[in-house]
Amino acid sequence: MDKPPITENEESAQYLRTTPCPACGHPNGSGAPFCQHCGRNLSRRNTTLDVLLVVLFAIVGLPSLLVGGCLTIVAISSGFGPNTEGLSGGFLIIGLIGIAIFALLTYLAFFRKKK
Repeated sequence: MDKPPITENEESAQYLRTTPCPACGHPNGSGAPFCQHCGRNLSRRNTTLDVLLVVLFAIVGLPSLLVGGCLTIVAISSGFGPNTEGLSGGFLIIGLIGIAIFALLTYLAFFRKKK
């Protein structure tokens, strides 16, 4: 038996249920984990880069915030100013760099747009 021809509405509904592969553009089923044409991973969960960024955040980002915050507090509480001598200026700069590293890694690990 011959199948009846697909109408325009059925074709557009079928297209809406597919996910194009970012590498080759082949349409795949909406729940397909891999591309049927090139085999690329279509699910973006737990990719290597995402896991690496979260681990980097935990190993570098959190200590940077803790050390940077402490050094910034020490620098400010020791009377940081233009006439102040000592290490308070260095503490402030290192502290702010630590806080900036924490902010950058937080953005990369949790808030960047995934392609």
